[in-house]
Amino acid sequence: MKIWWQQPMPKKIPAIPNVDRMWEGILGVLKELAEDGTEITQKFLEKGTYAIDTDFLQMYNNKCIVENILQAENGGYDAVVIGCWTDPGLLAARAILNIPVIGIAEASYLLSCIIGRKAAAITVQPELVPGMNNTLKIYGFENRMIDTRPIRAFDMTNKETGELFIDPFKSVIPKFEAVCRECMDDGADTIIAACGWLGPALTKVGYKEVQGRKHAAPIIDSCAVALKLAESFVNLKKKIGLLKSEAVYYKMTKTVVDIINKNFGANVAYRE
Repeated sequence: MKIWWQQPMPKKIPAIPNVDRMWEGILGVLKELAEDGTEITQKFLEKGTYAIDTDFLQMYNNKCIVENILQAENGGYDAVVIGCWTDPGLLAARAILNIPVIGIAEASYLLSCIIGRKAAAITVQPELVPGMNNTLKIYGFENRMIDTRPIRAFDMTNKETGELFIDPFKSVIPKFEAVCRECMDDGADTIIAACGWLGPALTKVGYKEVQGRKHAAPIIDSCAVALKLAESFVNLKKKIGLLKSEAVYYKMTKTVVDIINKNFGANVAYRE
């Protein structure tokens, strides 16, 4: 099984020190979690906006992400995972590929409904919260999250980002814990690490739950969840032929596909 793991940025990020250590750390955790025989290839953008906290930046960055992901199916990959918690380009990529396309946020929300009754998601930059709130509403999971501010953030600096896989206990985990405990006081019984870089860093050091004033809450590593969902979906496709529904939302006519390919130089395959 081959999984295309799409990162939301180029490999070189000048503002983040030790960024190569971070990419190596993420891939190392994913490989440890994967089934025997699963190959994971981390993919990066040739160019990107390096930030996705506004609709304008997301529009340009998502275009690059989707164009990149378009290569996965023809490249022999069995599934795609978008390793960013805003799920950038997810629905667009899912519409045009006939292999599973998994978003780490959507996957985490789904699992949180089984793990507990009321979850909270903790991300790494306050600027990301409004867009994540919009996505939460689109997915329809509001009733399974805490009532007040279900998505919250601490402020992780670029320096701290570069040190995620060096020593997360130094400053990142204390910041993360403080916000988690606020959410637990407001009724959260499950915590989602709402960042594609944070979750694997917590998993690597064995940080699995937050101890609150009254109880502990399990932490969902959204990357681990998305990886296992992708593997399961691939297995279900192979064994029982389960595919996405094209009854309404993901269906495109041949005319539309021809126009997209002609006007934009895309390589979208039409399926009856």
